[in-house]
Amino acid sequence: MNSKEKIENYLEKYEELWYTNEGDIALNIIDDNPEDYYGWKLTGKYRMMMLFFHGQSNCFPGIWIGNDDHDDDLEKCPIYFCDIPDDTEPICEGNFKLYMKNCLNRLKEDNESNISIDNAIKDLDTFSDEILDYGEKFTRDKVEQY
Repeated sequence: MNSKEKIENYLEKYEELWYTNEGDIALNIIDDNPEDYYGWKLTGKYRMMMLFFHGQSNCFPGIWIGNDDHDDDLEKCPIYFCDIPDDTEPICEGNFKLYMKNCLNRLKEDNESNISIDNAIKDLDTFSDEILDYGEKFTRDKVEQY
């Protein structure tokens, strides 16, 4: 099983947690007009894979995959929270394991005791702690077209 399949299986296993709190599982490469994706150019080394769909396609956690689909090491790719209409910089949230652990810990704060959340946190131990270093950060000025 490659890294992408591992992520897909994990997300599907705990789908009820994401659907009610993070949005729909997307896990798709942004290819709907990536030359002008709400004013950002998400092509070449700036390609992104949307992790969750929050109801609007211009505000999402995205896995920065660059020129490679990273099927074998997707869990190590940096995840950025992108709020395109906002003027703030995309925020690096770590890799898959760190991003999901932070989401689950926030969810746990709002719910006193939830075995599903505890199990989802425990199951993250199978994912890598490593974050791929592309030698630069994903910033607005590199992808903005206007």
